[in-house]
Amino acid sequence: MALTVAFSYYYRYDVIMSIVGRFNSAGEAGGGGSVFSPRHLFFYLNAIFWQIGFIGSGLFIAGFCYMLRFRNFKSVFLLSWFIVPFIVATFTQLKFIEYTMSYVLALIFIAIYFLEKIKRINLMNNLILCWVIFNMCQYFREF
Repeated sequence: MALTVAFSYYYRYDVIMSIVGRFNSAGEAGGGGSVFSPRHLFFYLNAIFWQIGFIGSGLFIAGFCYMLRFRNFKSVFLLSWFIVPFIVATFTQLKFIEYTMSYVLALIFIAIYFLEKIKRINLMNNLILCWVIFNMCQYFREF
């Protein structure tokens, strides 16, 4: 079920043609070299910071560790939604940030899962506010 959700993004014809059309390009990781080089291995880890911001990444890492510690159906589903496409994308030669779109929502859900475990309402509200403000600044900086 997690694979179905994760790869639903790639089912569209235009996305598939975009991927196939890029096979002759160098990719955003610089092309060439082994997929086991640091540039290739850490490309999608760095992409997490680009996609959900610094605060969201911190919340994601905390939520990821929390889910690994306390396993239940929700955590297994969310972790598999993230881990399977992440590993597949990491060990491919051609890397583009768009290839991670299938699991970006899982990153956010894992961060939110951690936020809901915070008992102090003021701390939780402040973290949410900081995350939203930071991402809005990051979004408008791109223009």
